Formats: sequence, C-alpha cells, structure tokens
Amino acid sequence: MNAMINGQILLEKALTKECKAKSPRRSAAPLPMTQKEIELIRLYAERGHSVSFTAQLLGIGHEKLGRFVAGTDIKFVKGSQSLAMKLAHAKSRGSTPPWSEEGFTAIRRGLERARERLCKRHTAFGVTGYLPELVKHFNCPVSIESVRSRVRSGMTVEEALTVPARLPKQGVLPPQFKGWVETCRQRKSAKIADVIARRLTRTMLRYRSQEHAIVVKRNNGTRITVEVQTPGGTVLHRLRFAKSFRESGVLFSFAQGKRGHIDFIAFEPDSKALTREIGDAK
Repeated sequence: MNAMINGQILLEKALTKECKAKSPRRSAAPLPMTQKEIELIRLYAERGHSVSFTAQLLGIGHEKLGRFVAGTDIKFVKGSQSLAMKLAHAKSRGSTPPWSEEGFTAIRRGLERARERLCKRHTAFGVTGYLPELVKHFNCPVSIESVRSRVRSGMTVEEALTVPARLPKQGVLPPQFKGWVETCRQRKSAKIADVIARRLTRTMLRYRSQEHAIVVKRNNGTRITVEVQTPGGTVLHRLRFAKSFRESGVLFSFAQGKRGHIDFIAFEPDSKALTREIGDAK
C-alpha cells in the first residue's frame, strides 16, 4: 500500500509539473466529445481528481483533455488539493482511507508504462516477456534475483532460467568466496595491527612464546578466553579477559594465517583485568 501511495504521489507531481510546462494553447479549438465522455470527465472532476490524474484515468494526454473541456463548465481542483494528495496525507497521519477503483487503475497504468520504458523484454525458448514473467512461466528453480544476477554476469537467458542452484555443502566455504574471505581477514588484521601499534607503550609486558601456542577457546559477548598449549596439546594456562581495551587494558594480536591463534598479548604490569580462570584446565 505504501508503494502504491508513493507511486501515485510521484505520478501526480510529475504530471502536474508537465501540465504547467506544457499547458494547452488557448487558441486550440475544442475537440468534439460524446455525452458519455463528458459525463465521465465531469464525474472524475466532482470526485476531486486533478487534470493530470483524470488524463491518466482516461488514457489520454493532458493537452487533449484540455481541449475536450475547453467549451464546457467542468472545473478541476489543483494538484495539491486533489483526492490523491488527500489520501496520501491521511495515510501519513496513520489512517487508512479506502482507495477508489480509479486510483488503482491509474496506478497500474502508470506502473505498466514505467515498466515498458525502463525494463527490457527477453526471449527464451520462443517466449517473449519480462524476466519475472519468464521465471513464472518456466517454473524456474532459482529466484528472480539469481536470474537477474546471472544475466548481468553474461549468462544467456535460457541458461539463467534452467541451470539449478549450486548450493555448497554444509560447513564448506564456496570456492568463489575463499579469496574474498581471505582478503577481508587480511584487511581487518592490518586495521587491528595499526591500532595495536598506536596503543602499545614501553611499560607493557608482551607475552609471546615460540614453543607454545595461544589458542582462542571462547570468543563471545564481551569476554575472550585463551589457552596456552604445548605442541602436543597440553594446556598450561587458561586466561580470560575483557575484549574492550578501555575496560581491560589488554591488547591481543591474532596470528597471520592461523585462524583462532593469537600472536602475542600485551598488558600493563599492574593490570587487574587479566585473571586466571578458576578450575582444572583440562
């Protein structure tokens, strides 16, 4: 409903602006009309539709409509006081007034014209239509977003409609994303390394061991738990501290190329945030 309201407002404003820019000449002779056409135009004017919106309802241009009503007593309201604008203002205040059938007809016609102007028609297996229509007609196994993405990447329309989705296995990273994921990790690691380099002080103690590994065991919420392990997997220490530097005063740098491993930990000698977890470290 909101999309239809916004579409009708934009249509009303655009057509009103066009009417002002291209107003019918006064010297133009009025066009002949039947009694049925006169009654229909008069009905739309009495309901509160503007000139531009009435022209859309009738499917004609505003200049032609102006020549139709040139010799009659039909008067239209301004675009800012039309029924469409009143409905839009009522919607913005929280009420949901009923929509007229004329409004739905004009909106559908305007959307169809915009679709013909902006969207491209494709032909697949002898059937011509827009992509959503082709997806529905051929019962495509993938979504319309996937079909559009395939066509943009260079795939033919027939292949985009028939090739099934290639879902990766559970827990397996797709090959096309491995390089992108690794690039993101390197970018984040470089950003963190720059922050650590600016916050390191000479009085900080750095814990790093070439013989032992610092492995992250828990990294959820605001706390992180690490274990100092031997090459055989024996746990020597289990440490827990807050991830926020302002709260804990502890800096940690993740190792390059080893997910879940920390290169070193730095903290002040009198830091009370770094505590050893109570209990057996098995």
